[in-house]
Amino acid sequence: MLRRDASEQTQLIAKAKTLLQQGALEEARELLLQEGFVQGDNPLLQNAYYELIPIDEALEAKLSPLQSALQPPFDDSAVKAVAAVAKEAARATNKATHAWIRDPRVTDVLIDALSHGKARLVKETALALAHIVHRYFADYRVRAAFVPLLSNANKTVRRVACGVVGRWPDEAIVAMLAPLMEDKEAEVRQEATKTLAGLPQENIPELASALFESALIARLQDTDPTVRDIAAFGLGEHQVKQAIPELEAALRVEVSRLAGESIEGALGKLTASAR
Repeated sequence: MLRRDASEQTQLIAKAKTLLQQGALEEARELLLQEGFVQGDNPLLQNAYYELIPIDEALEAKLSPLQSALQPPFDDSAVKAVAAVAKEAARATNKATHAWIRDPRVTDVLIDALSHGKARLVKETALALAHIVHRYFADYRVRAAFVPLLSNANKTVRRVACGVVGRWPDEAIVAMLAPLMEDKEAEVRQEATKTLAGLPQENIPELASALFESALIARLQDTDPTVRDIAAFGLGEHQVKQAIPELEAALRVEVSRLAGESIEGALGKLTASAR
């Protein structure tokens, strides 16, 4: 995450104002979105976005009904409104959706909806935000809202939380996701394992490397073949040479063709680099 000091934020705001004076609304919008919300959590830039970037017709047409629906008592109409956002965000990316959904005023409303605790509303809101983050607008503020969802009672919520939290890895990411690699639900174990296995090496803190490696090695014995497949791939990609005995043992009993191929591939990488 990129944190800007007050001076840097002020300079960027001045640049955005200059762009607006030149009629470059979209450039100013993108500058404030990227610097204020995507690359970091920079409050001065965020405030400037709300002050300088107007709500256009496309956004108003979607945002106003959503705000109206997300009011106490947060009943079925609230769930339906958020589900409609999730459905639209899940479709193939398109200009019509892009025109309104890439705005922090939308994520503001949805983040607030997560805090009201009703199970169906939380599930639909988590799905909506996950689609938005991965496909349209990676609003960094969503991460903090999703950390508590890693322990949610609903397996779908836990699964999507793994992917969203893992999108912005920090020094705590391994400790947060390793327990979910042992979740009772296979879909959660798959997502947690995929998220950790896909981390760039620089995002795995030295102090957490032993936990990272042992967590992946343990998944070679998972009951789900997809988890075993992902774990083997991750061990090979991250050059976990101490996993060679466990990979060889896993290969001798593996019944899944896909997982077996991944184990063989990991062994090939690890033994080649060990020579």
